[in-house]
Amino acid sequence: MMALAVLTQPYPARVKEQFWFRELRQAVAVLAEGKSFADLKRMSEEENFFNASSASRANEIRQVLERRLKAAGPSFCAFFQQSPLATQKLLALCLLLLTDHTFYRFMDDCFREKLFTGDLELYDRDFLRVFRAIQNEEPRAAKWTDATLKKVRANYRAYLREAGLLAGEKSPYQIQRPLLIRELQDYLQQAGLAAIEKILTGERA
Repeated sequence: MMALAVLTQPYPARVKEQFWFRELRQAVAVLAEGKSFADLKRMSEEENFFNASSASRANEIRQVLERRLKAAGPSFCAFFQQSPLATQKLLALCLLLLTDHTFYRFMDDCFREKLFTGDLELYDRDFLRVFRAIQNEEPRAAKWTDATLKKVRANYRAYLREAGLLAGEKSPYQIQRPLLIRELQDYLQQAGLAAIEKILTGERA
């Protein structure tokens, strides 16, 4: 079972990381063949496996994907590969929930609540409300600048769009309810991630 270790981690303000779904599928395919993260590192460095624009960008993508996949545990790759595309995108989002405490807090405090109430309009101010709450609790987060918060907000909107959960180009954006197939619900429950299932279904904790 996976533990929600993310809840004990500091709140990050990640402005450069992307959803990287195509790259995730590539990495999962390599690991599912029995190769290691060391193999993935070699392929990235020697073959530009992720088709990155620079060596530093390739290294960043690989390191982020390694962090996300290690947080998911050994059963993730097999389940990911056998899942339909829409479910794979939700699984990619789950990896973000497992590795980004700030994103988890936003999804838990705001996204889940909107699904629960049926208020499916998401405003730019909804993101900032969660960020400000974190800043009031965490001394390091209190140092985040407004420019940083805008970049994080843009990242989160991109995550949700690429996962198929958000539509629209201007605030208010329209939340698209996630469709969790039974296999995904079972996987999350068996992995000890019922809290993430509740975020994606809009259930009260």
